Amino acid sequence: MSSTALQVTNATKARKTNTVLHDVSLRADAGQRIALLGHNGAGKPTLMKAILGLTTYDAGQITVAGHGPGIAAARAATAYLPEAVFSQSSEKQGATRAVCAAVRDKRKTGCRHTGSHRSG
Repeated sequence: MSSTALQVTNATKARKTNTVLHDVSLRADAGQRIALLGHNGAGKPTLMKAILGLTTYDAGQITVAGHGPGIAAARAATAYLPEAVFSQSSEKQGATRAVCAAVRDKRKTGCRHTGSHRSG
């Protein structure tokens, strides 16, 4: 029997006159993997930030491991890696290219990141 790791019930978030999230509901059991897919502007980052307690939501309920978003116990039960971890200064882009090259050589796969470099 699985325990509920994440429960989102009717979460709603508006920014000015735009409703970013409208009655979003989902459940993830411990060990279950989920993916958030949607068009640009669909609210994927807003939902993640609400789950992590980094932004507020207007209505509904969110619990992480039985705790409210942002509570220490909820943060201890989550891990989050944003798409861009640092600003893309030219020095850091170079470091990212080096990491991509190392990954590509080791795994024989391409590597993508948010900088301007494209793997060849």
